Amino acid sequence: MQNTHKKRTVLTVLLLGAAMLLLILLIALDLGKGQKEAPFEQSGISMGTVVSVQLYGRDGEKTAGQLFSEFDTLEKDRLSWRLESSDIARINASSGSPVSINEQTAAYLKKAIEVSQKSDGAFDCTLGALTKLWDIGGENARVPAQAEITDALQTVGYQKFSLHNGQAALSKGQALDLGAIGKGIACDEAQKILEQSRLSGAVVSVGGSILLWGDRPGGGDWKVGVRDPRGEASDQLGSFSLAEGFVSTSGDYERTLTENGKTYHHILDPKTGYPADAGLISVTVTAPTGLLSDALSTACFVLGYEKSLPLLESFDAQAIFVTKEKAVRVTSGLAKTFQLTNGAYHLIQDT
Repeated sequence: MQNTHKKRTVLTVLLLGAAMLLLILLIALDLGKGQKEAPFEQSGISMGTVVSVQLYGRDGEKTAGQLFSEFDTLEKDRLSWRLESSDIARINASSGSPVSINEQTAAYLKKAIEVSQKSDGAFDCTLGALTKLWDIGGENARVPAQAEITDALQTVGYQKFSLHNGQAALSKGQALDLGAIGKGIACDEAQKILEQSRLSGAVVSVGGSILLWGDRPGGGDWKVGVRDPRGEASDQLGSFSLAEGFVSTSGDYERTLTENGKTYHHILDPKTGYPADAGLISVTVTAPTGLLSDALSTACFVLGYEKSLPLLESFDAQAIFVTKEKAVRVTSGLAKTFQLTNGAYHLIQDT
C-alpha cells in the first residue's frame, strides 16, 4: 500500500509539473534565430515538485549539479515540515517553545511575516494545522467538519509567531507551512548560484515558480507563457515578456479534492478556513524576488483583484488575474507586453 501511494505521489508531481515544463518549452521555442548553442537541460523531482533548468554558457552541467544539490538541501535542512531535520519541522515539533534556526531560514520567515502583515493575513505562514487538516493533494485528503475547521482556525495567526535573535517560537498548537513560498525561495537560492557561475543566461523552474536570469540567447526579453487554467497542461491563454526576474502562478487547478460532487482547491483562506473564493481561477505574479512572487500569487488569489492592487504596489510587483468568468486583468507594468491569444478569454483594460 505504501509503495502504491509513493507511485501515485510521483505521478501527481509529474502532472503538476507539466504546465511549468511546457512554459519552459515556450520560452525555449521563442529564443528565435541567432542562438548558437543548445542549452544544458536537466529535470528532476525535488522539494515535492518537478524542477527543470535550462542553462546557457559555460559549465552548464556543473552548475546544474549545484542547483539540484541546493534544492535538496533547502528541503532537508530548512523548509520541509515533513523531514525532522529541517528548521521548519523542528519549529513545529517544539510548538510553544523557542528553537534556534539557521539565519537564512530566519530571513525567509521575516519576509513571510512582512507579506502576512501587508496582506492583512491573506497570506499566512502559520496555516500548517489547517492545511494538514484538509491535506488536499495528500493521501488523507477530505472535507473537514465545520467544528474541526473552527478549531484549526484558532491556531492560525502570524501575530502569535515570534521571531527574534535567531530564535523562532510558535504558540501552542500552531504549525508553520511554507508551501506557498518554498518554490520561490528555491528560485532565490538558484539566483545566488547563477551569479557565481560562468553562465550567460538561465531559466529555472521549480513547480509554479520560475527564475529568468541573464541574457536571452538571440537577444531581447524572455517570453513567458501563461497557462489556460481551464485547459489542458499544454494550453495557453497568453504570454508576456520579461527582461529578467521571478514569476509565480497560483491556480485552483493545481491540487484538488472532489467530494460529493463538489471540487475544492488547495489555496485556503486563512480567515474562513475554506478554499479561497474571490472570483479568481489563477494569478500570475512577477516580483523582485522569488519568495515575493510566490507569496504574493497566493495572497492575491485570496484577496481578489481590487484588494490586491495596493499590496502589489507596496512590493513593486505586477500581476495577471484570471477570473471565473474568463476575464483577464493585467496590471500596468505587464500590460504593454501581455498578449491574449486564447479566444475563450477576454481582456479587461482598466482606464
